Amino acid sequence: MPAVPLLSVSLLSAAALGYELLLMRLFSIIQWHHFAYMMISAALLGYGAAGAMVSLAQRWLVPRFAAVFVAGAILFGVFAVTSFAFAQRIAFNPLEILWNPREPLRRTGRRDPGFRPRISG
Repeated sequence: MPAVPLLSVSLLSAAALGYELLLMRLFSIIQWHHFAYMMISAALLGYGAAGAMVSLAQRWLVPRFAAVFVAGAILFGVFAVTSFAFAQRIAFNPLEILWNPREPLRRTGRRDPGFRPRISG
């Protein structure tokens, strides 16, 4: 494999890890710290889903590697910004989880920044 794809893959991986650290720090400040660690589970779910998708579509993806890689890198950049902005618009109060049945659904919407960018990256 040429050095250029290896460099770009390593830079994209470093950006994804940096985004994960940023999400953990931001959510630990905005919400309780144990909700911030849920980003790790969402990230692992996203990486697992992306790996399963690549494994199943390998025959189709290999001939189109360059186009698919560039599209995935662009989608990661777009989803990293828009998913966090979308999650900040969802009003979530951890204290209301016990008596408000809508709060767990809002928590699901807050997981989006950890999942969607991992599928594309």
